[in-house]
Amino acid sequence: MLKTNLLSIILKDKSLNHISIIQKILSKAKLAKLSNAKNIPKLIKTLNKTERYIIFSLLVIILISSIIWGIKYFTSEQIEVPDFGGNYIEGLLGQPHFLNPVLAHNNDADLAVSSLIFSSLIKHDAQGQIILDVLEKYELSKDSKVYTMHLKNNIFWHNGSKLESDDIIFTLKAIQDPLFQSPLRSSFQGVAIEKINNLSFKFILKNPYAPFLHSLTFGILPKHIWQNVEPENFPLAEANLKPIGTGPFKFKNLEKDKQGNIYLIELEQNKNYFQKKPYLEKITLKFFDSEENLIQAYQLKTILGLGYISAQNKDKIQNNLEIYKLEIPRYFSVFFNQNRSKILASQKIRQALNLAVNKQEIIQQVFKNQAKTMHVPLPEYYKFSQEFDREKAINILINDSWISNDQGIRQKKDDLLEFSLVTTDWPELVQTAEVLKNQWEQIGVKVEVIIDTPMNVQTDYLRPREYDALLFGEALGFEPDLFAFWHSSQKKDPGLNLALYDNIKADKLLVDLRGNLENNIKEDKYKELQKLLIQDNPAIFLFNPYYLYGVNRKVQGIELEKIQGPQERFNNIHKWYIKTKTVRE
Repeated sequence: MLKTNLLSIILKDKSLNHISIIQKILSKAKLAKLSNAKNIPKLIKTLNKTERYIIFSLLVIILISSIIWGIKYFTSEQIEVPDFGGNYIEGLLGQPHFLNPVLAHNNDADLAVSSLIFSSLIKHDAQGQIILDVLEKYELSKDSKVYTMHLKNNIFWHNGSKLESDDIIFTLKAIQDPLFQSPLRSSFQGVAIEKINNLSFKFILKNPYAPFLHSLTFGILPKHIWQNVEPENFPLAEANLKPIGTGPFKFKNLEKDKQGNIYLIELEQNKNYFQKKPYLEKITLKFFDSEENLIQAYQLKTILGLGYISAQNKDKIQNNLEIYKLEIPRYFSVFFNQNRSKILASQKIRQALNLAVNKQEIIQQVFKNQAKTMHVPLPEYYKFSQEFDREKAINILINDSWISNDQGIRQKKDDLLEFSLVTTDWPELVQTAEVLKNQWEQIGVKVEVIIDTPMNVQTDYLRPREYDALLFGEALGFEPDLFAFWHSSQKKDPGLNLALYDNIKADKLLVDLRGNLENNIKEDKYKELQKLLIQDNPAIFLFNPYYLYGVNRKVQGIELEKIQGPQERFNNIHKWYIKTKTVRE
């Protein structure tokens, strides 16, 4: 504004012959020999008032122009970009037990740590599409049974050794060996692996298996560290507490409390990461025994992220938190063990129990509507809605001669209508079990709820199939395969047929669906399969809760749209950043 006013004064003043005045000034400057700074005062003395006014105005214009140009230079021509440094601190609910990808898949805390330390053959991008991780490329045979894999040539373990084919072969064989008791074993039954050279190997399948690539997200172990550890010592090996991988972050330190529980793990940037070096310098993971303590830590600003947020507490957390609401391909159900419970072997009782479940009440009360109702495993292939009808359930039981006794429990001769329901100590599953117990009591069924840790549920109940009914979840993946969950060959561990379901028609459909089918044929077969599950009532499909993940907005570069499991939130961790710097555009 000042520059404009001075110019207008100079140019509009008719009494000033500007050109002649400037010529006089230049002439005087030449006479004063301005190359010598000492002569400047002499020049000023020779100027009259008008000449001095013009000189002053020009100097002010030059000064203001320089300031404006400088501001534009340092703002419009510079941008803020990610910089290296910063410590991302995340709080997780639960305890890590195995910092080992072969053993980690029953515990979200283990999976989270493993995904940061270990690499895999493939992983998924933010849209859920397959991208190569340690693989350079692969080829598939014409019969879709042989996958030839080629590793990148620039990958090194955190201790400096080179990643080779032997490491992948060792890891797969450890997963397949029943002595190692890997939760991944059922996914690789019948899969052979052969070495071609140090950087190439091949998987050989008995039959074509469409989702095979999606199963290759397991972390890879270093053979040179684990090869001399006996299977019975695998869970107790020191390498589980000082893991070495090829992932974006290296293990640095862990701390335990007086009871021996891990409450903190520190990771540091892998400067030699084969992909782009991570921006974050450190990641610190803190473990909490309750969601209340986890939330309190965030409110006190001792953590930047929450690995788990329940729907109950979603709206209670403030302090600049970005909450990501993600749908994971999975379902939670009550699985009936008809082999163990005489009561649950009855089709009529299972039907009555199903009708008595008010799923909407569970979703509203436990999940505050942050979950999807499930009636079949794959609703995208078959739209079906199980009705809630308590009166119909009661009538089914009455017509089957189940009469209420003095305690309000239904009884047929000497048999009481009762069973136990096992689930893990995850808060939302505990609440769900209590709601189910209450709903079933209203039709005269007595239910004992048994709560235990995820590890104990796996070892004491799930693997030996020692439960009447089990409230549990099954993860499907982006390319769903229901074979391990519902085929009769999977009724025993390591299979995951938790309802011990046995149906010849369903078995054939499940085998057919593992092949490479046209979409319309696949849709028809999934529709037929799910009709059989509805008819037989081996389980009650309940819900799929949204995964709620919270991160402070100062952490940037996060890309989250689709994930196959909670641990996949870290798939692009090397792009996350806290620090920034300003550079010229």
